[in-house]
Amino acid sequence: MSARMGLKTRLALARTLVFTGLQTEPRVLADVVRQLCRQRADLIVVWQPDAIADDLTIGYRAGLEAMDGRAVLGVRADARSVATSSADLVVSEPGTRAAQGHQSGLAVVVADSAGALRTALGDGQIDGVVIRPDLVAGAVWLAPPVDPSSTPWFVMVDSVASGRSAVQAGARRLAFDSADGAGVRGYRELLDAPWRDEMEQVGLGAFDNR
Repeated sequence: MSARMGLKTRLALARTLVFTGLQTEPRVLADVVRQLCRQRADLIVVWQPDAIADDLTIGYRAGLEAMDGRAVLGVRADARSVATSSADLVVSEPGTRAAQGHQSGLAVVVADSAGALRTALGDGQIDGVVIRPDLVAGAVWLAPPVDPSSTPWFVMVDSVASGRSAVQAGARRLAFDSADGAGVRGYRELLDAPWRDEMEQVGLGAFDNR
């Protein structure tokens, strides 16, 4: 379990959430995680749609050995698949119930509709949400990113161009796949100015989280 800073604090301060596959073997996955940490990914989530629970657990543990103590590592899976992982962060699939890897772990859900977004943002058991780009306007209205009390939400984008559009629409956190050639830095650069100019209160408020 991550220990230096509270998990909810790290989530509140996170700008980037990066999904990565299991790779060809655990050692390769550990190398990918190590590289993402160097690029300053905030949340790193292991995800393989066809993976069995044991493979996700092995991948998570391999990635954990490569972590830098700053980022948070998690898995994307359903509640049954995360039972043995003890992951600090669990991203649940659309239409499934939110799950935690351990008692104080983070529960994040993928919202694939406006209704699912409203439900997730109103659920006190959910720590964060991943949404599609077309839901940004609604998310800004329901949970303004500049409000420290808002549930953190991340927009899933597939390029720096779509990330730029999401930021221009009001998003202040981005999710993307590690296979994207732009790398983490390309997305973080989109967020540097908005975080510097608008997110000071969020940064201060994050340390009220435990």
